[in-house]
Amino acid sequence: MPSVMDYKTFLNALGFSPKESTAGVFSKQYPQADNYCIEVNVERQTINYGEKIQSDNKTTLNFIHDENWVVLECVNRLLEKGYQPQNIILEKTWNAGHGNSGRLDICVTRNDGSEYLLIECKTYGKEFDKEFSRMKKDGGQLFTYFKFSNKADVIMLYASELKGKEIVYRNEIVIIEDDYRTGDVKDFYEKWNKDKKIYERGIFEKECNPYNFQYKKFTKRQLIELTEKEGDGLFNKFAEVLRKHSVSDKPNAFSVIFNLFLAKLQDEQKKEDDELEFQWKESDDSVDFQVRLHNLHKEGLDAFLKKEVAGIYDKDFEGKTGDELRAAKKRLLMFNRFFTIKEVFDDDTFNQNHRVLKEVVQLIEKYRIRYPRKQKYLSEFFERLLTIGLKQEVGQYFTPPPITKFIIRALPLPFLIERELNTNNPELPAAIDYAAGSGHFLTEIMEEYQEIIENIDTSKFNDIAQRKVAAWKINQYDWASTYIYGIEKDYRLVKVAKVGCYFYGDGLAQVVHGDGLDSFEKSKSYRGLLKDNANKPQFSIIISNPPYSVNDCKDDLEYIYEQYNEKPTNFEIYNSLTYNSKEIECLFVERTKQLLKDGGVAGIVLPSSIFSNTGIYTKAREIVLQNFEIVAVTELGSNTFMATGTNTVILFLRKRNENDVEKIKTNAYSNLEHYKKTKEERVTNGIEKPMSKYLEHTEEIVIDSEKFYYFVLNYWQKTVIVKTGAKEEEKRFGHGTN
Repeated sequence: MPSVMDYKTFLNALGFSPKESTAGVFSKQYPQADNYCIEVNVERQTINYGEKIQSDNKTTLNFIHDENWVVLECVNRLLEKGYQPQNIILEKTWNAGHGNSGRLDICVTRNDGSEYLLIECKTYGKEFDKEFSRMKKDGGQLFTYFKFSNKADVIMLYASELKGKEIVYRNEIVIIEDDYRTGDVKDFYEKWNKDKKIYERGIFEKECNPYNFQYKKFTKRQLIELTEKEGDGLFNKFAEVLRKHSVSDKPNAFSVIFNLFLAKLQDEQKKEDDELEFQWKESDDSVDFQVRLHNLHKEGLDAFLKKEVAGIYDKDFEGKTGDELRAAKKRLLMFNRFFTIKEVFDDDTFNQNHRVLKEVVQLIEKYRIRYPRKQKYLSEFFERLLTIGLKQEVGQYFTPPPITKFIIRALPLPFLIERELNTNNPELPAAIDYAAGSGHFLTEIMEEYQEIIENIDTSKFNDIAQRKVAAWKINQYDWASTYIYGIEKDYRLVKVAKVGCYFYGDGLAQVVHGDGLDSFEKSKSYRGLLKDNANKPQFSIIISNPPYSVNDCKDDLEYIYEQYNEKPTNFEIYNSLTYNSKEIECLFVERTKQLLKDGGVAGIVLPSSIFSNTGIYTKAREIVLQNFEIVAVTELGSNTFMATGTNTVILFLRKRNENDVEKIKTNAYSNLEHYKKTKEERVTNGIEKPMSKYLEHTEEIVIDSEKFYYFVLNYWQKTVIVKTGAKEEEKRFGHGTN
């Protein structure tokens, strides 16, 4: 039972105040009802509803049951709305056979004494959900109470609770239609169950008047923020809907859910007082409802992913009206797969799919999913969708969050950000994942950037940098569309990644549906910095887990460039590929070189064979050694990504300055030639007696020119080696590829 302090906090939130010349008594007067007064005695733990509010039983007039506080709050809301105390009955009972019926918590009558509104109160959360599930299953208590007189126009399941200093409430409303009044409870339920019309608005909203149910348009302003409690239950409710309707193709179902989120993100671009389209409306039928979702999804694909699909609009059906128009739209929807949770091939299966789709939309329609910042419970919900919904059902699609966090936090992001801001042209370092998968690297680096921005000391920066940072602190993640890029080949995962970016903040990151090995200059999907990369490298950070061991990777690469009537000769490694080659990861090593600025850093996951295998791997190692300092290597082991059983490593690289490399290369070859002629050892890359040190290190008799070059180039390099250790430690990282 709550403490006295909790009671007082609750009563204060309702507008009750201590009564003069009493001890422990709180009261409230209602000007809407001639200053009618309700008193609560905290010391005696009693509730006095006054003389006009009738009570058929005294069980609600005390503090014994938590539900009694819900009743008090609901009565308070009714009186504030303008319902009169003489028209409110608590614990309403009816004569039923040999005795009385059960007790309805609140009955609101008309002036003639007949029932208008029946309200069953439950505590917020588990008890409410339990009774709501029962109502949808067989009608529950409310349907039974209604049938005792058949006179009410509205029945309502209600709950409320104190959150902080504010009262929040939830209601599910059924409007009584004429044919509901005939027959018994079972007949009532079967008629209602055909459409299951349930309303969440129409009684207590500001624009609603007593005895006049008014289904007001649902606007963006009315969306609510997802709480911890609701977030925990939302995923389970998705799963319950799928189980209830025997949905066997779970991977497809979760893919449809992401399509719905994309449609909802588009809908939430509306103004605060515009009516939302992502909802089940009172006037909807299955066709109108799905057409609206389809067009929202179409607009979302265009707005967020620059993809065009055909919409379904009346203007496209010239000469068709009424039933013909509806039938034509339905035919299109039956062949549309965007929202097909259950397989559709005829009218019956179309209706079955509609029922599932409607329930899923009703689960999420009231929650806001676009935020200017990370919403903790929404991002946690997104993680559950990925790890349980997608990963277990579909396979290994993404790098586990512990690995992405480790890689990103191992990079010198604060240094890079300060370095690029502290210039005459202040910018943030641009980052890219060229095999973005479900977007974990993108969301993680966005969050890390914003945290650094929030805490950065700008006192030494110029005015332009200070203004930019100040703006980014106010408009969080506004910078993402300019500086954060992802490329993903799998169209389904592109949508997942884009939705994920929004769930971690207002996700304006550039998520491109394309191939990470495409032409910078001629690609039809690349944009922004990716296009600019044709002239010179644009990115300061690369984080990625690219694919590896892909059959026919040479053929796939040539297919990309066939559209430009050319071969992919921009890759040095291309000429080393055969049509049996699988080493696509080597191409991504070279792509890292092409994307990264001098001084830029990379954290990329690769198979450990990159260090030992011959053939094309030798060429990949040459690219690494010539163009990068190997700052660190983390060995992950074979259990980290259980789908493959492949030993993997994380390479932490820093891009060398090209001019410095060229100078060292020239000197290395020149000084070696001089040595061969004169036996004089010139200082090379700061190394005294480099030839002697090379011979001592390699134990060779003759100096190989190319090996000598790599020796002097990397002589001063220090590399940290990190091992994850035992198998149990490897398992902590989770499972997945990208």
